[in-house]
Amino acid sequence: MAGREYAGYGRFSPDGAWLLYFLRGGEHQQRLMRMPSSGGPSEVVIESPALANFYCATAAANLCVVGEREQNSLVFYAFDPSREPPQGGIAQRDLRELARTDYNPSDWGLSPDGSSIAMVRPDNGEGRVRIISLAGPGHSGIGAAPARDVIVEGWTNLYNLNWAANGKGWYICNAPVAGGSTFLHVDLKGKATVLQIPENMNKFWGVPSPDGRHLAYSRTTFTANAWLIENF
Repeated sequence: MAGREYAGYGRFSPDGAWLLYFLRGGEHQQRLMRMPSSGGPSEVVIESPALANFYCATAAANLCVVGEREQNSLVFYAFDPSREPPQGGIAQRDLRELARTDYNPSDWGLSPDGSSIAMVRPDNGEGRVRIISLAGPGHSGIGAAPARDVIVEGWTNLYNLNWAANGKGWYICNAPVAGGSTFLHVDLKGKATVLQIPENMNKFWGVPSPDGRHLAYSRTTFTANAWLIENF
């Protein structure tokens, strides 16, 4: 991080050779960066004010996808993190479009095998995971993608999502309007298992290790003091 720039969303390329991350320097400046995993200078991969997260699949799938908001759509593009980017980053015309959606999710994630994207948004009335296919019979991979929904029974306001390492479910946090977020594992049939109920009302994320044996999750704790001032 330099000056007022903010670095976040760090993820490794499928082969582990590169660390990819977002660098935000202002309202209209967002860049997808890369640096060698062993350390070294960073390079701009893509620069656009409309970038909306990115994910990489496993080494076997060898796919990285970045989302970019275009008018009322979220468009998913493939990019090669091992390719030497041109000065200033890869131009949009040189990115390969995979799919687009008008679902307007609050969060999305790429499946470990690179075949689909799952999305959530905090609708008050239902808990829905929308899945769009990036490949398959009869699907060219460009344009409006076919979609199917998984309803998470008994839960609403799904806010963020990460795929499980085995591709058989998701780690999801809900975000009720009244607070009291809950961290869930949801399988592909919509069955939810409660993993954590935080002591605060903040949303948080869970990210599995590539082998699926460990789970890292964020958790925010607030402390506050009350002071009595006399004769003020």
